[in-house]
Amino acid sequence: MISSPMLNVVVLTMVFPLFPPAIAALRLALPLVLLALGPWLTRQARPAAEVNREIAQTGWLVPTGVTFKQYFKNLAQLALTTIPFMILAAMLGARVAEVIPAQIFRPTSP
Repeated sequence: MISSPMLNVVVLTMVFPLFPPAIAALRLALPLVLLALGPWLTRQARPAAEVNREIAQTGWLVPTGVTFKQYFKNLAQLALTTIPFMILAAMLGARVAEVIPAQIFRPTSP
């Protein structure tokens, strides 16, 4: 629920029956407050001092190639940043599942 979008209808539908009303209300109120404060939390962009406004007449192939090159460069950077942590999380999760006995999580009867 933490990584899902803040006002995801499916997540909010699950929050209300699964959690106490105070937590569900907080889960609904926090994104609404952040949306209301958005204009004050973000500053207005100032125009650049000088912008090169010349448009190269190279056709559509060169800009498309540059766009794809930048996309795959960013994708590779994202993969190099996140995949090692995903592997580490999987290994730690498997280790914890093997080390901690399941009886700890079962409620004991009085």
